[in-house]
Amino acid sequence: MKNSKLLVLLIALALAITACGDSLEEQVVEQILESGDSDISDIDIDSDSGEINISIEGEDGGEVSISGSGEDDDFSMVIEGEDGEVMTIGSGEIPEGLQVPVPDGGKILTTFSSGEDIMVMLEYPASQFDQLVSVYDAALDGDEVQRTNSTMSTDEGTIRSTGWYGNVIFVTLNDCHSADTSELDSVCLQINQTGS
Repeated sequence: MKNSKLLVLLIALALAITACGDSLEEQVVEQILESGDSDISDIDIDSDSGEINISIEGEDGGEVSISGSGEDDDFSMVIEGEDGEVMTIGSGEIPEGLQVPVPDGGKILTTFSSGEDIMVMLEYPASQFDQLVSVYDAALDGDEVQRTNSTMSTDEGTIRSTGWYGNVIFVTLNDCHSADTSELDSVCLQINQTGS
């Protein structure tokens, strides 16, 4: 997309306006962005309902759509590209077609799907690290999958990392900072599946 910097700016502005909730600011930002020299065709920011809708013309003439809703921890944003790719930030559902299990109890942080390519990122409590390793050791056991394991010491504690890498499936599991508390008290699971 030729307007990638503009897209990042729009997302940041939309998030900021949703947080402050000033309708005059909403109108001013909408008018500035819509009258600019870009390919934005429509912007609708409604902080009262917590909804954001932005449309941008893509480089192939198709439409890129950004929509967001919710408040605080429940806020989510969906970006739909002109080639059918869909990215969800903040929540969402596991895309259909994912070939590896996703254990219950995780908080979905991000999902992406475009054709046969799928990416999901979830957060679990740090206490589930060993249980999650066992799940993927069993699910991804085979000659086509390589497993890596490492640890790193920091001022905050030890960060464990385990990964499974195959032809079309890549799974990584790391100790990470919680999206809610910013403390090193979570485990982040990322699954990437590519078309063969």
